[in-house]
Amino acid sequence: MTSDLDLESSEGSSFAAQTVSRRSPHLIEELLVERIIILDAKWLARILVVTRRVRFWGATAMRMFCRGVLCYLALASARSEDFQGASHMLEYEGEPLKYHDQTPTNPVARLQQRLGAGEMNLEFDERFGYLPALLDELKIPRSSQTLAFSKTSLQRRFISPDNPRAIFFNDDVYVAFIPGAPALEVSTADPKLGGVFYRLDNQRFNRPRFTRDQDCLSCHGAQRTLGVPGHFVRSIGTDPTGELDGQSEVKDIDQCTPIADRWAGWFVTGNHGAQTHRGNLIGAEAFARAAREPNHLGNLYWRR
Repeated sequence: MTSDLDLESSEGSSFAAQTVSRRSPHLIEELLVERIIILDAKWLARILVVTRRVRFWGATAMRMFCRGVLCYLALASARSEDFQGASHMLEYEGEPLKYHDQTPTNPVARLQQRLGAGEMNLEFDERFGYLPALLDELKIPRSSQTLAFSKTSLQRRFISPDNPRAIFFNDDVYVAFIPGAPALEVSTADPKLGGVFYRLDNQRFNRPRFTRDQDCLSCHGAQRTLGVPGHFVRSIGTDPTGELDGQSEVKDIDQCTPIADRWAGWFVTGNHGAQTHRGNLIGAEAFARAAREPNHLGNLYWRR
């Protein structure tokens, strides 16, 4: 009887094939059990059935069959690691997506085409810059406004609880405005490319221009967005200046996340009854008090 198979051996399939003829007839079953994590039940059942037939064909047939199984395991392992939702960033610059080479087909890209052709222009507001005109052109309601005071933006140095980042949105586009910051942050869900990110310098130009911001992909094209360009929401506490407290973050916020785990780093208004959330809490002392007095900063309304 030989020692157990070394699946990391540089001679993996050859070594296994030679060993299989000298081991018990249940070798393939044992091998598959070790790698069952990458096989679904239907394929496992099929391989086990074939194995019982092959073991009567002799050592040569068994070696060939074992090589085939090992090849399948290797391919299945590669596929299991390379899918949307993997822990690593997928290769979206090449075929078929060609993320930066392909022309976007989204509302922001269409607006830029009209601006470039001189068909229209954006009116510049002395207080808010291009924000009001941009919201109108993209049909984003002002009532969609949300406020984030966590420093979760490339323009983080302008964000604080006293100067939060205002985010406006509709079904297709997000627009972020930070008072005093040099640019508007714009992103959209492109039907072909997924999340596409732009900046619009928020100072008066004869022809304002959107530019694609590749730096956004350092966060918006990695594990948090399932390995492809996309959007995500964070719930992360801050210190009194808005600096992030990584130990307080609740990760992977989605539609299944309990209300009690949402909105750290955000201002939240409205009546939510006895339910608690993490919004409006600035600094460790605020979180500590919320643990003692739930909702002491909940059920708030802003007065004009």
